[in-house]
Amino acid sequence: MEKKPFRFSWVGLVLILLAVAVTGAAWFMALSIRNRVDATLSPIQQANSAISTQISSLLHPTPTVIPDPVTIIREVQSLARLETIQYSVEKVITAEVNQGVFGPLFGDKLLFVAHGYVIAGIDMAKISTQDMWLSNGVLHVQLPET
Repeated sequence: MEKKPFRFSWVGLVLILLAVAVTGAAWFMALSIRNRVDATLSPIQQANSAISTQISSLLHPTPTVIPDPVTIIREVQSLARLETIQYSVEKVITAEVNQGVFGPLFGDKLLFVAHGYVIAGIDMAKISTQDMWLSNGVLHVQLPET
């Protein structure tokens, strides 16, 4: 059998170019359809995210504790003892549970008022007679450390 020489065929070249063009057009159409679908669904996905966040805050709200930054000193009085000053102090702390849209209807509020006294002075029970002495008409007193 005799070998035939290879012949260049314009029909084969056109078929190859046509196959490449069809493949490129199909790829371009698929890419543009995918981009259009993503652009169309993006607002819906954002709305779903916002709605799920709002529903989550309604079903599982985080308790909010709001400390009042103001401490109220109701009275200060000087004393005629070795207690030099006395403070009466109040602190108001509020906490709220189940906040959100239905908070005013079903929420709980907690109001805590702390009240206390502070007395600054010297404990005279710790002073003994050895801690006091008289010198030239002046009474000297050795005060306790704490």
